[in-house]
Amino acid sequence: MQKGSILVRGSADEPKIPGSVEVPLTVKKASKQAAGGGRVNPQDVVEADDLIVQGSACVGLDCVNNESFGFDTLRLKENNTRIKFDDTSTSAGFPNNDWQLTANDSASGGANKFSIDDVTNSKTPFTLTAGAPTNSLFVDSSGRLGLGTSTPVLDIHKVKGDTPAIRLEQNATSGFTAQTWDVAGNEANFFVRDVTGGSRLPLRIRPGAPTSSIDIAASGNVGVGTASPNSNLHILGSSDATTLLRVQNSTVAVNTQAGVAVQSDTAGADYKAHASARTISRWGVTLGGWVEFLGTAGNGLAIGTQGAFPLILGTNSADTIHITSTGNVGINTSTPNAAAALDVNGKIYQRGVLLHADYVFEPSNSVESIEEHSQFMWNNRHLPAVEAKSVDSEGREVVEIGARSRQMLEELEKAHIYIDQLNNRLSQRDAEVATLASTVSAQEKALTELKAAVARLEKPKAKRAAVSSKRR
Repeated sequence: MQKGSILVRGSADEPKIPGSVEVPLTVKKASKQAAGGGRVNPQDVVEADDLIVQGSACVGLDCVNNESFGFDTLRLKENNTRIKFDDTSTSAGFPNNDWQLTANDSASGGANKFSIDDVTNSKTPFTLTAGAPTNSLFVDSSGRLGLGTSTPVLDIHKVKGDTPAIRLEQNATSGFTAQTWDVAGNEANFFVRDVTGGSRLPLRIRPGAPTSSIDIAASGNVGVGTASPNSNLHILGSSDATTLLRVQNSTVAVNTQAGVAVQSDTAGADYKAHASARTISRWGVTLGGWVEFLGTAGNGLAIGTQGAFPLILGTNSADTIHITSTGNVGINTSTPNAAAALDVNGKIYQRGVLLHADYVFEPSNSVESIEEHSQFMWNNRHLPAVEAKSVDSEGREVVEIGARSRQMLEELEKAHIYIDQLNNRLSQRDAEVATLASTVSAQEKALTELKAAVARLEKPKAKRAAVSSKRR
């Protein structure tokens, strides 16, 4: 050894150095790619004691005399540098895997890299390629891993000048469909990117988002704006002037102060409630633009209040139908009369039922005579066309307004027929009376004339009687 270095002796002009150890080797200058005569013919050196080198060591075919080590303690120098850990353990239970530190690929065009090779299993679990930035991989004294930083703050800390990201890529080697996701963040947002699906961003969180913007409790309840959701989905707003929930497939602006806003550009939209695999209610917008609220199955549709509170249906910011807590119904009034079940402020029009009774005027219709009508009326104590009184289980009279109106109108129209019949009879009687009066008048006139004629006849007779009396 010379100055703590290992020298390979093989030349005649190499000086003798006191205390040095000569290693008899024959060295021929040749690379490992040389064939035939270009080779190294080493003579093995076996040292049965510890080998201590108080200096630097260079190992490899390209090491030279007076190697400049700088701060290097151990140097591997040739066109293929490897350090292999060849574990010769043979006893059962002892690990015996072989490992290797490899610098650069040996093939032409190979990678400039440093890797740790699992020789036994022919795998390379760790590789660093040439040109990797400083602190590409940094583990501090606390075990925190820095990626791009030498001062990791958390267990894993990644630093990059533009959009640090992590890619999760499932290839098809295990028989599953390939899928790639990115998790990344920058000054604009934190996002999850579906790379396989066209780089869509299904999840985005903007800087400045409040605490518990989305909060999933241990129960599985989801809170939006709350850390203590008490239902499957609990939305809590921080202001009374903002919309809490908006369902939208439209770009048209809507009222931003609505508690719940549903917005659609489609011709119709349904919102359904389900129970026991059945749609039991639905509300939404019909094709005609009407808003509907329907019970489509079950026992019906119940709309009401719990407790002594009114139920109000309004239009144009006013009560249209007002049902009091005691059940009084007001239409166009917010104060229905407590003595009336129904209080209507305005006219009532009824459609969809047969209200007229003009069929009584048809020639084919047979109207009972006045005498028949009168007999039925007095015998049954109600008019023929008007149904007899009907009562419910509590003795209250039950009337169908439309039918009763038609029945009463039928009786009224028949009454007018009877009036017309009586009028005709009266007119006929008047004509007969006029005829009789004319006859009586003529008879009275004739009688007067007869009386006058008789009087004239009686007058000469009286004279003769008087003359005759004088002659006597």
